[in-house]
Amino acid sequence: MDRKEPYALMSFHGSVMVMRDGVCQLQDPRNVTPDDCLHIQPENIRLGKTIINSRSFSTDFHTGRDTVSFSHGGTFLTAEADGSLTTTATACQAWEHFRLVPLSSLVTFHAAMQAFWRAEDDSIRVRGVHIHTLPDFWIRFGPFRFPLEQIDQVMKDGTVTIGKSLSATPHDLVFHHDTSPAGHTPVIWIKPLGNTANRAMQYLVARHIQHSVPHATIENIFLPEWNIDTRTPPLPLENGCRLGWDRFWIDIAGLADCLRRGVIETLFLDSFSFNIDHIPPRAICRRILPATTMAEDVEVFGPDTIVCNIRAGEVLENAHPDYIVLPPEYYRLVVQDCGLEPVFFGQLDDNAYVDSLRRAFPHARFIHGRGPEHDFAVLQRAANIAISVSTFSWLAAWLGSAQRVYMPLGGMFNPNQNKLQNFMPLEEQDFRFVLLPTCQAENLYRNPEQFFHKQAFLGHNARILTRGQARKLLDRSRRHWPPQPLVYGFDAAYYTAAHPEVQDELHNGLPSALEHYMHNGFHRGYAPHPFDATFYGMTHPDAALAVAQGHYASLHEHYQKKGIFLGYEACPAGKRDQTGQN
Repeated sequence: MDRKEPYALMSFHGSVMVMRDGVCQLQDPRNVTPDDCLHIQPENIRLGKTIINSRSFSTDFHTGRDTVSFSHGGTFLTAEADGSLTTTATACQAWEHFRLVPLSSLVTFHAAMQAFWRAEDDSIRVRGVHIHTLPDFWIRFGPFRFPLEQIDQVMKDGTVTIGKSLSATPHDLVFHHDTSPAGHTPVIWIKPLGNTANRAMQYLVARHIQHSVPHATIENIFLPEWNIDTRTPPLPLENGCRLGWDRFWIDIAGLADCLRRGVIETLFLDSFSFNIDHIPPRAICRRILPATTMAEDVEVFGPDTIVCNIRAGEVLENAHPDYIVLPPEYYRLVVQDCGLEPVFFGQLDDNAYVDSLRRAFPHARFIHGRGPEHDFAVLQRAANIAISVSTFSWLAAWLGSAQRVYMPLGGMFNPNQNKLQNFMPLEEQDFRFVLLPTCQAENLYRNPEQFFHKQAFLGHNARILTRGQARKLLDRSRRHWPPQPLVYGFDAAYYTAAHPEVQDELHNGLPSALEHYMHNGFHRGYAPHPFDATFYGMTHPDAALAVAQGHYASLHEHYQKKGIFLGYEACPAGKRDQTGQN
């Protein structure tokens, strides 16, 4: 070990410990400077500008591992997975070790993260942001992994050499800098949101987009329920597009097109997905997320029972106005329709609501849930299920293989009550739909009288729909959904040229013209690409007739929803509409 070389202190999780303003903290490796490094000198050990002495920490070097640990008063400094530092560990284990990485190696690593790489045989292209640290002091380079201590051997002389032992090929793979835009690998980076089902739905959306962009990679997946964990540091925003957490409607085809053409390099999937049209077909979803095996002792309810999943807990406190609680009369209707033995399963803590269910069904079984993984597995394996108003319950039924699934069309499950959301799988014969009147949730504990008044209102007006009635309900609701930005064929060069103020706003922090259009330009009426309405209508009379018959609001909407996919010309060859208005 060269004691003259400054060292970065890399944690088990890939972050680097620095000392700033006298306080230890963890930083992204890309933000580390020489002033943040550990300097080992004969007279002292210095982290940045702060001298580490025995009064603050006891420093122990582990030469066999090239790591260092810090202790004080019998406890060790620990790098936690959430990016914090703690001093409560009484044993020195993996998270208490900090790898000594020469600053020169870290600089090499940073340079690789900013570059684009192509294998000599053109078999693999790697974008720099796919290169990052992994737990246990490993580096990921595209699909390959290698120990951190090999970084100087793997990355040197402007190349990256992955040995055949790591690449599983009969020869080494040598990567060179790739300056061709076609070599850039598009990324779908997920920001995990919510519970198991919400995170799984995000992943299914990403897989649906990836189906149209096969060379795209999906990053930052967190689904430990399916043993999937590819969490990575946040990617740079440059040339990316964020959707926003409340964008429940997602233009799958358009965003895939923008990734495929290089309009953006990164799609940040930072939104919830509450629309069945945004995920793959059911059979593919089942292959992507097969029945979980992590839960043990899962009871399987056979064809003579119907599992009534109870969603209570915080929902009884009106956690969200559209998470309604289903009344006893709803379950009477379901049981009367199917003729099966009801089994109430889920969140069955003692409260007035659960008491009302027990009084209504004195001979039914009531089984407490045992946690998300176990409960999901039970619902997924049930032969018949009456789901609650919950994405968790819905996804378990969607991924399962029940003979009958009763789905309440109320609260967040009614597309008229929640615009742009659609959980209605009309083509799936096992799903049966029960309509509930529009009604918002009530807090059981603050207003029990109103809570049970709404329960009676919901139960009295519940009715089972035929499949045709359910289809008409969804068709009517779609006519009232607000228009959304469609980005298939988005022309960034045209968009910024036609609207000069966009350039100024891009310089103020927005990462791409596409994101500007989705969050700003669309609402201002800006056109995402050249379009000449007169030319389009005269050239494609079927489009003009479709608009005249009320099937589309405008010729531009026809082009975005149909014409562009038929290859219709939007304007005369070589001519661009300079107005930029729809």
